Amino acid sequence: MTALCIKRWRHGKEALLLGDFHKAAQFQAQLESSIRLGATLPVAVAHYALFQILIEQKELNKATQHLKKVRQMGERMKSVLFGFMVHLAYAQLSISRSDEKRTIKYLRRAMALGKEKGYLNFWIWRPQVMTRLCGKALEHGIESEYAKLLIKKRNLSPNHETLELEDWPWPIKIYTLGRFSIVLDGKPIRFQRKAQQKPMTLLKVLIALGGREIPEEEITDALWPDADGDRAHEAFATTLQRLRRTIGMDGALILGEGRLTLNPKVCWVDTWAFERFLGRAEHALKGNEIKEAVWWFEKAEQLYQGNFLCDEHIASWGMRLRERLRNRLLRQISALGDTFYKTKAYKQATIYYQKGIEVDDLVEELYQSLMKTYEALGRHAEALSTYQGLKKKLSDTFGISPSSKSEAIYRSILKD
Repeated sequence: MTALCIKRWRHGKEALLLGDFHKAAQFQAQLESSIRLGATLPVAVAHYALFQILIEQKELNKATQHLKKVRQMGERMKSVLFGFMVHLAYAQLSISRSDEKRTIKYLRRAMALGKEKGYLNFWIWRPQVMTRLCGKALEHGIESEYAKLLIKKRNLSPNHETLELEDWPWPIKIYTLGRFSIVLDGKPIRFQRKAQQKPMTLLKVLIALGGREIPEEEITDALWPDADGDRAHEAFATTLQRLRRTIGMDGALILGEGRLTLNPKVCWVDTWAFERFLGRAEHALKGNEIKEAVWWFEKAEQLYQGNFLCDEHIASWGMRLRERLRNRLLRQISALGDTFYKTKAYKQATIYYQKGIEVDDLVEELYQSLMKTYEALGRHAEALSTYQGLKKKLSDTFGISPSSKSEAIYRSILKD
């Protein structure tokens, strides 16, 4: 009977691993019948397999009942491994219920156990689930080194939820905001400047143009604008070969049908993560989820060490991205400042308006908002000082005076 039970959950497991949830569901009744026949260990695993099938069917209450059985049987067997599996499963269940607090709670318990015992595998190991759980652990700083070990040892591939995670053990990390550096397997590349200048420029152009499915012609137009078609193609092919040799990582750069892609499963780029974080902040703010919006904004802010390739002279191919990233950041800062201002959280509003001025000290609207916020706080001297700072900056940079709107705010403060 035990052998029959093991055979049945093994078939169900294979279907789960292949992502064939319809086929896995076909074993559901057989697994349930096996539970009445088998010994403790295979029955516990059968319950775990049923939990995984039901959670994919979004039958969360039924899945929970099977998970409770696994927990009870694991406790009777005094199995630490089953404790590890159960805590991971409860974290998985909490994600399905959008319960972040419980997700973190169960992940902490699971990852601590896994680290202590050195677990690298268990029954019904599902790579796609473990990718998600390890990503959550890294996102919240839960046993990060152990999570990275699991990812490396089990060769887990990043998914759409983990693409922005800087802490994921990426083979290649590329930093472009406020600096330019490449980190290979945790170690920065040291460039021999003359020999590697053109390959690195190719990489910068590729990132500036979006990094994915970029036509060769767009790259050659940016790098060799005066070369004819054949010469431009030869220069591109040679430079790409040198770039691949410099990076030394198979699969990092994919060329197909005349289009070049920086492989997002191998490479992490700060600009990509920055835009994803800002996107999440924008979405949260639209839903009036201010705390979540601030959390995602702060993650974006940590990445923004300065303008895109700020220390370099770049042509139009780089200026477009530089301006877009800076403007998107400024819009989010202003939106958060305005949100706090409207709710009369004036101290928080001043923080965001000041952040905006630090990013770009020529945006007059930020000075205007900051002046009004200081006035609302009764900090008239600081409001006046903000106006004087704006006046000097505009005069020194453009030789102009503040707008009539700024003047009106200034006069209003003087009357108070």
